[in-house]
Amino acid sequence: MSGAARSVIRGCLFVAVGSLVLLALAHAPPIQSRVARWAFGYARRLGVVVAAERVGYNLLTLHVHAEGMSVALDTLPRQPFAQARGVDVVLPWSALWSGLSIDLIRLDEPRVTLTRNKDGSTNWPSGRSTAGTSSPPLPIRSIAARDLAFTWRDETIDAGVDVRRVDIDLQPTPRGAAGRLRVAEPGRIVWRGRDATADVRAEVAWDGRRLEVDAISLDAGGAALRAKGTIGLLGPSQQIALDYDGRVGLGATIPWLLDGIPPAGTLLFRGRATGPITSLRTEMTVTGSELTWRGVAVSSLDATLSADARGVEVDRVSLRVAGGALDARGRVALDGEDATNRLSASWRDIDTGLLLPAFGVTSPAMPSGEADGRATASWTAWKSGALTLSLTAALRPSRSSPRRLGLRGAVSLGARGGRWQATIDQQVDEAVHVEGQVGGLLSDASFGRSTLGGRVAATVDAPQRLWRVLEKLSITSGDPPFALTGTARADL
Repeated sequence: MSGAARSVIRGCLFVAVGSLVLLALAHAPPIQSRVARWAFGYARRLGVVVAAERVGYNLLTLHVHAEGMSVALDTLPRQPFAQARGVDVVLPWSALWSGLSIDLIRLDEPRVTLTRNKDGSTNWPSGRSTAGTSSPPLPIRSIAARDLAFTWRDETIDAGVDVRRVDIDLQPTPRGAAGRLRVAEPGRIVWRGRDATADVRAEVAWDGRRLEVDAISLDAGGAALRAKGTIGLLGPSQQIALDYDGRVGLGATIPWLLDGIPPAGTLLFRGRATGPITSLRTEMTVTGSELTWRGVAVSSLDATLSADARGVEVDRVSLRVAGGALDARGRVALDGEDATNRLSASWRDIDTGLLLPAFGVTSPAMPSGEADGRATASWTAWKSGALTLSLTAALRPSRSSPRRLGLRGAVSLGARGGRWQATIDQQVDEAVHVEGQVGGLLSDASFGRSTLGGRVAATVDAPQRLWRVLEKLSITSGDPPFALTGTARADL
């Protein structure tokens, strides 16, 4: 063997031995700890604190393993929004020269905890906008998670979601990593002290840029939701586009949200949610039929509305109720500079005699009239002093309730600055003329506790007609025993 050949062999051996030594040094625990600290220090530039009890890697297999890992905002390092008992990441060799990609992500007992405090602050980076930026795609062949738990709590609206024992198994497909999310036990939804269980099922896929939701379903508290679409997380188009539909059983759902006697029936809804994650907007249509509340039947309901972070716009609500129709529109403000809530409504041919029993009016002298009218209201806070209201209505005798006291005339109601005022000018069965004005102070605790003061006068110009009214009420019978003439008046 020539001297040159021996030199080449010695050089190769030296390189090989040197590489093995360097590889061994790179895998030494002190070096791995230093590399982990460097990586965690880089994460601080992104505004988050990453910590782990133990980190190890294998450069031959491009496998990284971490135990006791947590991620938190740098401003709230003791309130992590993501944790995991174990994390394994395996990279393909192609990631070294053709861009970052991942063969496998495996999470053991991951925990995601998102909290919004009463002052609006959060423990996750919700306020750090990424608008205008474009993150590179991140292809992932397989994703697995065992015993995942997700908790969301919003103290500003006293609501929360708690889902546990979730297993994720996404396997390689032509579309990327795809598969099902399996939830071993029902989740829990909390709203203002009330709670309900929820069954969740989902089929998703990850193509490196978007999470494709092939199907997701949620059943909770008498309501059901189905959705499909895409959620863009990386790349130039970080947009959400989800189509959804579902139903709400009012008898089971309303008691969970509000006190009192719930209506009966089912509402159907469908809509679409679109836009960036930070400013999502949804549009919805709602329909219902054969609804009832305290004996009042709603033969049909149609509504269209839209919502975003600033508020809910009710573009149209149409009801067929009590023999007539009601149309309304309005806005409920949630955030932003314009905090004004507003409502406008108009109605026609509404039989008040059919509505009054729903509000507990069961007098044998039940008045009845078909009402036409309109109302407008606005308020800047949920208290009586912030309410401005104007209502006018005209009544005429009901065609469907001839045995009741027919009303004919006008009624108006107004409120401003914590005070209310009403005027009335009505003929009762063409026998008694009632007119007057009343008002008082509105109560923040309950409208029923508002003060009342004013003057109402009742005048009878035709006593014979009054006798017939009393006969209709079964107070008298037959003809009056003597001729009734003159005028009677009572002031209250």
